[in-house]
Amino acid sequence: MMFVDAGFLLPSSVLSSSWFIVLATAVAFNTIIYLGLTLSKLIPWPHQIHPENVRRLLRKGVDDAAIEGNMNFPADYQRPESDDPFIALRLRITRAAIQQGFALVGGLILMLSILTLVFSPNAQWNEHFFTFGSGAIYLALALVATHRAAKTTSLIVLWCVAALGLSSLMLWMTVRDENSATLAYLLVILVALPQITLHWKSFIATGTVIYLLLIVGTESISTVYDVQWLFAGLAALLFGGALMRVRISGLTSIVEEAQRADFVASTDSLTGALTRQGITMLLPGLGSLAKRNSQLVAVAYIDIDDLQLTNTQYGLNFGDEVLRTVGKALQETVRNSDYVARWDGDAFLVAGMSNEIPPATLFKQRIEAKIEASGINLGKRSTTITVRTTAGNPEFLTFDDLLQQVQHDSPVIADQ
Repeated sequence: MMFVDAGFLLPSSVLSSSWFIVLATAVAFNTIIYLGLTLSKLIPWPHQIHPENVRRLLRKGVDDAAIEGNMNFPADYQRPESDDPFIALRLRITRAAIQQGFALVGGLILMLSILTLVFSPNAQWNEHFFTFGSGAIYLALALVATHRAAKTTSLIVLWCVAALGLSSLMLWMTVRDENSATLAYLLVILVALPQITLHWKSFIATGTVIYLLLIVGTESISTVYDVQWLFAGLAALLFGGALMRVRISGLTSIVEEAQRADFVASTDSLTGALTRQGITMLLPGLGSLAKRNSQLVAVAYIDIDDLQLTNTQYGLNFGDEVLRTVGKALQETVRNSDYVARWDGDAFLVAGMSNEIPPATLFKQRIEAKIEASGINLGKRSTTITVRTTAGNPEFLTFDDLLQQVQHDSPVIADQ
């Protein structure tokens, strides 16, 4: 590389002037920004978490068999890594943060390597190769983190190992150059580490090791005040843990609010039964469970006879009381594993697993007996119901097929 003496293109007075230094700094900063934008085009950044995806994470009992069924789930839908909604959301956010963290650290290392090569051409070639290779490794880890097969717990371990590797590199540079400024990067890592992982055990274990590396670094340089750096490292640990605690509390509030909203949307306020939307969300899990247990999906359609006439004769308040009574009778009659939903204005739906088509007549008699025992019809016309039942193999029939059959009183053959 050929070097040109200062003043060959511009006078030395211009090169040393304040306005030229500010201009050169602005140009360098602009160049770094464009390099970052260029790198971002090459890295598959994760998508922003949409509120609808958060709601999907809260749905329990959905497995791969249900996703491949007929419930029209998106093709890119992934089963949550945990049935606990809070843990599932935390792992989802952690996964996205680790992907971005690897890409950001790798991009910064590459830019620093390029800047060092430009402004310090006399540096050893092996140092350039080492820093450039480190940046490339972090970018490769970012690509690995985007793979669906990689579990988030494994990515957390990988991130902690990478943080320890970066901290060891900072310690090596501190000892080699005897420059305490490099130790400041360890403090940054201590603060940033828990914000990425959102995991207490990994933060405590990795943070302790990094803190020990900080102690080794301060002991290796005689000009460093050990006590001040030790207190600074302890403060970084406590501050990082406090920030992670704030983030976890925020996620807990989001999950609780989403659960309340999901409960309101899936529960009928009048009868306490599920809504049509609520039972539809649970049907994929029911079909999958029936497949694994080699059972049929049974559906019962319950229609209240002449509810409109009841409303006309006795008023809407009494009609609402009839709906509440029928809903309570259904929930007390069916098994705990069955789903009861208010399907329409005067119709209810029961879904569960069975070895055969449930006997509609027996079911009708039990429900009407509970309605009569409630005493709601004293001095008024009796409340009767119409019950139609069917059952089918979930491997060959969808819920829409069963619903179509049961609403038209044409039971499906059990082994179809």
